[in-house]
Amino acid sequence: MNNSKTRHLKTLNKIPRIIFLFSIIATIISIIVLCSIPGNLETISCDYESFSNGWVTDNGSKADLSHITGKYVVHNTIPLLSHDSKLFFFLKTSNVCVYIDDELIYKPDSYTTRLLGKTPGASFVQINIDKKYSGHTVTLDIDNPYCDGSGKISDIYIGDGKDIILSHIRQRLPAFSLSLVITVFGLCFIFLFIPLYRKHMIGAEMLYLGVFATIIGLFMIMDCRIMQLFFQNAHIFHMQAEILMPLILPPLFLFMGRMYNEYSQRIVNLITAISSISFILRFMLSLLNIKDFHETLIITHIIYGISIILVVHAVITGILRRNKNNIYHNIGCICFLSAVSIDIVLHWTRLSAETSFFTRIGVLLFLFLDTLQIISYLRSNYQANIRMKLLSRLAYHDGLTDMLNRTSYMEEIKNISSNGYRELLVAVFDVNNLKFVNDTYGHIKGDELIKSVADCLQNNLSDLGKCYRIGGDEFVFISKDNDAENRFKEIIASLSQSYGDLHIDDDTYMPITVAMGYSILRKDMKRSIDDAIREADSKMYENKRKIKDSINI
Repeated sequence: MNNSKTRHLKTLNKIPRIIFLFSIIATIISIIVLCSIPGNLETISCDYESFSNGWVTDNGSKADLSHITGKYVVHNTIPLLSHDSKLFFFLKTSNVCVYIDDELIYKPDSYTTRLLGKTPGASFVQINIDKKYSGHTVTLDIDNPYCDGSGKISDIYIGDGKDIILSHIRQRLPAFSLSLVITVFGLCFIFLFIPLYRKHMIGAEMLYLGVFATIIGLFMIMDCRIMQLFFQNAHIFHMQAEILMPLILPPLFLFMGRMYNEYSQRIVNLITAISSISFILRFMLSLLNIKDFHETLIITHIIYGISIILVVHAVITGILRRNKNNIYHNIGCICFLSAVSIDIVLHWTRLSAETSFFTRIGVLLFLFLDTLQIISYLRSNYQANIRMKLLSRLAYHDGLTDMLNRTSYMEEIKNISSNGYRELLVAVFDVNNLKFVNDTYGHIKGDELIKSVADCLQNNLSDLGKCYRIGGDEFVFISKDNDAENRFKEIIASLSQSYGDLHIDDDTYMPITVAMGYSILRKDMKRSIDDAIREADSKMYENKRKIKDSINI
C-alpha cells in the first residue's frame, strides 16, 4: 500500500514537468517545420508590386472586389514589365476567368458541386504574364454563385511569383505557428492520457481535451491559408476546414461535462447530439447537391452561438457559487469565448480578411489554463482517493496483520450463502499460548506472535484462497478451488514447520504452534456453511487438545 502510494505520488509530481516537456516538444516541432519552409524569408528581393488599385467595371466606375455576388467583370491595365511575371491574387468563393485583350489565359478547374462546392473555395491563383503584355488590358470575369456577398479578390500583385509567395508565407507564419502548437499540444494530451489512465489517475476527460485541441488545431492549420500557398489546387484544404468545424464542439463539451459540475449531462448530450446531427445534415445536403458546406456554414455558427450561451451560463453559475476551485477554467473560458465571438463577428461583417486569429490565441490560453486546472484537480482528487482507499482498507483489513478482518469474513460468508458454491473448504486456525506470551512477555511479543502466524498463513495459502483474522488468536481460511482439499493437505503437511520460533531474548526461543481444523462442503451435501464452520471449529479444538497433551502444557 505504501509503495503503491509513493509511486503514484511520484507520478503525480512529474505531471507539471511532463506537460512542460510536451510544450517544449511542441515548440521544437513548430520550429523544425517552420525552418523546413523553402526559401530564406529574410532575403526577399520584393521584385513585385501591388496590383490592387485601378480596377474598373464595364461602365468605368471603380470596382469593389471585397463583396462580390453573381457576375462581375472588371478591368485594369498591366504595368510596364521588365521580365515575364506572375499575376497573383487570393480568390474566395468565386470562379474567375482571366483575359488579356479578350484572349483567355486562365480558367478555373471544373469542380463538382457535389460535396466540393461550386467554387475553388479559398485559394491563391498564379497566372503567367509575358512581359510583352505590358500596357495591355487584363480582364477578370468573376462569377460568385452564392447570394451572400462572400465573393472576394484580394492580395493582388504582379511580379516575381516566388517573392510574392515567400512574402505571404512570412505574413502567415504567426497564425500557422499558433495552429501547429495547438495541434501538437492536442496530440501530447492524447498520449499523456494513456499512462495516466492505466494508473487510474484520470478518466476520459484528458482524452476529450486532446481530441478537441487536435481537431481545432488541424482546422486552423487548414484555415490559415498557408497550405494554399504551396498547392495550386487547394480546394481540399478548404473543404477539410469546413468539415472539421462542426466536429470541434462534441469533444470540448464531453471534456467539460466530465471535468466540471457546472455542465450538466443534459447540456453535454444536447450539444453533442446537435453538433453530430448538424455535421450529418450538412454532409448529406452537400452530397445530394442541395446545399454545399459553404451555404450551410450558418448552421454551425448558430450552434456555436448556442454553445457560447450555455458555457457563459455555466461560468456565471460557478462564479455566483463562489467556486474558487474552477478559477483557471473560468478565466480560460472567458478568453476562449471572447476570441471566438470576435472572429464570428469579423467573418459575417467582413471587417477583416483573417477570421480565426483571435480564436487561435483564445484556444492557447484556454488549453494552458485548463491544464493548470487539471493538475490542480489531479492533486486534490488523488489525495481524496488515497484517503478513501485508506478508510476502506481499515474497514476491511486487520490493522496489525493487514489480513482481511472479521467484517470481510462475514460479508464473504453472506456472499457464499447467497450465490452458492460447487465445493468449499473452510479451515479454522487458533494460535496456541497467546495468553501465556501476553502475560509473561508482554503484548508486544504477543503481537509479534500473531504477525508471524499471519505472515506464514498468507505466504502459504494465499494462492489457494483467502485468509481472515476474525479474533485475537483466531484465523479462518476459505477456498472455492475444486481441488482445494488435496492441495490444502499438501500445504498443511509442511505448514507446522513454517511457523518457526518466537524470539523472546538473546538466548530464549519459544516454538510457535497453531491448532487447525477444516471441513469440506459440496453442493450436493445436505448441510449449510454454518454447519461446515462448526465442524471445522470442533476439529480445531480437538487438535488443540492433542497439541497441549503432546507438549504437556
